[in-house]
Amino acid sequence: MLTFSIYLTYSAVISFMPVYVQKHGVDNPGLFFTAFAISLVATRPVAALLSDKYGRAVVIAPGLLVTAGAMAGLSIASSVTMLVLVALLYGVGFGSAAPTLLAQAVDKIRPQNRPAGMSTLLIGLEAGMLCGSIAMGFVLEPLGYTGMFLLAASIPFLSLLGFLARHLLFARNLPDVEDAL
Repeated sequence: MLTFSIYLTYSAVISFMPVYVQKHGVDNPGLFFTAFAISLVATRPVAALLSDKYGRAVVIAPGLLVTAGAMAGLSIASSVTMLVLVALLYGVGFGSAAPTLLAQAVDKIRPQNRPAGMSTLLIGLEAGMLCGSIAMGFVLEPLGYTGMFLLAASIPFLSLLGFLARHLLFARNLPDVEDAL
């Protein structure tokens, strides 16, 4: 579900950002994607070091929060500067959460169960990509870009709440991931 939630936002961004930035006077949507990519590439090594040293949850939780915040920021972005700042923020959130979720899956799944576990993770990724474009396309007309990006922001935020509940409140009482496979 966590992978689904962040890739849903990514799908919404890559599907609708080119038109959205042009509505805000940016002739080249590549500016947003360039800032996002620079931030993503710079964030991943730092996130990897932090997750190895302090644990995966320490990187995943803020990554989900920053991803949600960036999507909310898109809903009110009205200038080139703000769009670039949001792209940088989105790169930090996405660049932290996505690879760390993959690392956590590898950590938690026994080697003999890794094919099924990694397939499940990739199903979340692909479902998020599929559903993001379609679902956000359906809500774009009635809600506009502001409502669509706010709705997209709510998905990783709600996933964050579930993640925190599982790790902070119920971790000792729930079966491990292995028990589900």
